[in-house]
Amino acid sequence: MTLPSPASGDGSPAAVAARLTGRAVTGVRPLSGALAEAALDDGRTVVVKRAEEAEAARAEAAGLRWLAEAGAPPVPRGARPGGGVAGPRPGGGRTP
Repeated sequence: MTLPSPASGDGSPAAVAARLTGRAVTGVRPLSGALAEAALDDGRTVVVKRAEEAEAARAEAAGLRWLAEAGAPPVPRGARPGGGVAGPRPGGGRTP
């Protein structure tokens, strides 16, 4: 079952995942107060993170970009101010 298409102003994990991936969300599983896992209609699963402060989200996104450029272990893609979506960790598994 596919969840309803979210409005662009909706900040729910399903709405954010749909807006940033362009895919319909078929389910959401809360992971913590700020994290949720969203299942997409193409079979992928992404993690949605909510940030209270846009500046904190920008700083985290910049840090992830810096790590990716430095050739460090794989890091999530897609961080956005105010929240973001990251794909699954390469090689599978979950972040502890």
